[in-house]
Amino acid sequence: MPKTTIIIPCRETEEPTITTDSLKLQTYQDFKIVIVKDQSKGANWARNEGFKQCDTEFVLFSDNDINWTENALEVMMETLRHFQRASYAYGRFKIGNNIWGHQMFDPTLLCRANYISTMSLIRSEDFRLCGGFDENLKGYQDWDLYLNLLLNHGKRGAYCNELIFVTEYREGISSNRTMEAARVINDKYKLGMARFNTGYL
Repeated sequence: MPKTTIIIPCRETEEPTITTDSLKLQTYQDFKIVIVKDQSKGANWARNEGFKQCDTEFVLFSDNDINWTENALEVMMETLRHFQRASYAYGRFKIGNNIWGHQMFDPTLLCRANYISTMSLIRSEDFRLCGGFDENLKGYQDWDLYLNLLLNHGKRGAYCNELIFVTEYREGISSNRTMEAARVINDKYKLGMARFNTGYL
């Protein structure tokens, strides 16, 4: 049995070719891939649906346009082996021409800003503990997940200090919906934020 399940949500008209091609080149190959079409129910629904097929120690949720660096899974796995109490390992990443997420784990900062990508290697038992992704959210599913783990379950992440993936810039949700998503997160966790950092650090 493999140690990791990689779950890739896709829209009905899309295929995860970029992601799967990069996964074939990984130095760590002890994984299985689960591709889930979102059936117009959204990516969070597809991620949770895919997790129903996870019977491995670790889970990795990957968007379908992620070009993983060749040693990404290996370095995240080594990070979790080293930091036995960490729930997940994450790294920095490149979107377009910008590098994001170059930040050691800091619980105070996490309560102020979204700086850890969805594309992190997670211990399956901890993902199960937090109840999965909130399917009602319109954005910031990554921030919500890591705040849930931290504030409700005392779980922390570990930074692997490597560039783990690159992807092209694409238009996300509108700025109004982005701000609304941040307000939802603020209210859900009672962060008391007067203003919102709506991007990665």
